Amino acid sequence: MEKKQVEDLFRKHYRRMYAMALSILCDEQEAKDVVSDIFTHLLADDSYLLPDNSQHYLLTSARNNSLKRLHRQATVSHAHREYMERQLLILDPEQDERLLEKVFDFANRELTAQEQIVFRQRFMEGKSYGEIAHDMGISKVAVWKHLSHLKDKVHKQFKTI
Repeated sequence: MEKKQVEDLFRKHYRRMYAMALSILCDEQEAKDVVSDIFTHLLADDSYLLPDNSQHYLLTSARNNSLKRLHRQATVSHAHREYMERQLLILDPEQDERLLEKVFDFANRELTAQEQIVFRQRFMEGKSYGEIAHDMGISKVAVWKHLSHLKDKVHKQFKTI
């Protein structure tokens, strides 16, 4: 759209769009950002709004973009909450060391020879999938399968910890 058209739409619809976004987000800055993003998109896009449909389109965009932003915020908040819960579960350094020893002992006892190599190279040496695949002469997909399988084994063994 042309800048002049976007400016006219902005002047005409900004307040309603802002009110819509604010009613959903309950945050003035977030609401302003949502509306601003919509107009930025209109400037960058080659779309054309029919005068009869512009209000409906812009209000719907404000509503949908606000809901998307809420969803993203909830997802980030959930991930942050899970991270904090895991951090609370972190034991003191001695207990962490004992747990690591248990995991390594389990790996030596229960994993196949190839899984042990993959485990050691990935988690002890910090090698990438590509480096492990090259060293072992297998594909990256095979490395991924080994890691997935051994992760399931370790998780199953230590899920109560």
